Amino acid sequence: MAQHKKYSLTEAHKAQLKPWAEKWIRNAIDTRAMTEEDRSICVGAVKRLYRAANLEPPLDRHIIFVPSPFVVRFASGFAAWILYERKNKKGAATYDATYDATYAATDDATDDATDDATRAATYAATRAANWYSLSGDMVQCAIDLGVGLAGLLCAQKSYNFWQGGNQWSAWDSFLSFFRHVAKLDLNYTAWEAWETLSLHSGPRAVHKDFCIISNRPEVLLVDEQNRPHCATGPFCRWRDGSSLYSFHGIRVPSWVIEHPEKMTAKCILAEENAEIRRVMVERMGMERFLGEAGAKRIHQHAMGELFSIDLPNDPEQVLRAVRVKDPSTEGIYFLRVPPGINRADDAVAWTFGFDLAKEYRPVKET
Repeated sequence: MAQHKKYSLTEAHKAQLKPWAEKWIRNAIDTRAMTEEDRSICVGAVKRLYRAANLEPPLDRHIIFVPSPFVVRFASGFAAWILYERKNKKGAATYDATYDATYAATDDATDDATDDATRAATYAATRAANWYSLSGDMVQCAIDLGVGLAGLLCAQKSYNFWQGGNQWSAWDSFLSFFRHVAKLDLNYTAWEAWETLSLHSGPRAVHKDFCIISNRPEVLLVDEQNRPHCATGPFCRWRDGSSLYSFHGIRVPSWVIEHPEKMTAKCILAEENAEIRRVMVERMGMERFLGEAGAKRIHQHAMGELFSIDLPNDPEQVLRAVRVKDPSTEGIYFLRVPPGINRADDAVAWTFGFDLAKEYRPVKET
């Protein structure tokens, strides 16, 4: 059995860990639009990637650049289905309907099935990108594009040939560190193309007959802990208008951020995802939510009032919040506390980090 030498980081290598991580963090959050040079580099890298996998690379015209991962997801799935239909000579009528529905008739026809199908699906998905988000209703999109159930299923399964590009920079930073900094005695030839694509483009779909590559986003925002976040709009938006929404790292539907005025206690209580429900309560405001939801006051104390409401879909089963008054500003605040707290004074003590009333002994102001 071959013996492998164990590697240990040298002090010089350790000194490069932080700057190397920062380099790849910048790559992960890069919002520069791809240039013609980027695209040219990616075409060459795609061909090397296929050859490294012992596959015949797609033709240049089958390496397609699109504005967003949304387009990659839909276009690759639909194109794979159209190619399957055409190659197996199945569902000619269905294919013809799809062909028309995806506006393929507006493009110059070619004799190449791969090019034709891929361009058709890409064009359709690009047209649809302003109407749907990645978290949107794929069924409705399939209906509007006329691709039917089979095309929808292919779009849903397109993650099977998904590669993350610069969005997978965390793993790439690890591998590239040992290639470029530690310089391990390994053959990185097969991985070089993957690294190049990560440095020059966004996510991609790698199919036997085509490769569809996304541009980088034009907006990418995070909070102070580097979690995806924006309280006024999408935290991530691509140049075709497709967007993603997140509140301190919790992915939410667009309307939760864009239209908090539409929030109701009823829709919050119906939300099955506990994390999204917490964001919705914060966006609506605890006071308004407790009032609309009919919360009960279960304890009153000079220090505040404790309210409770059942949450059947929540792991904690109940939401409890204490109402307090800031004596210096006269402002009223509602603070969420653990569900096991049953007294208002214990709730206030908890908000100060004490072990409930066992440690908290308030002193009356004079």
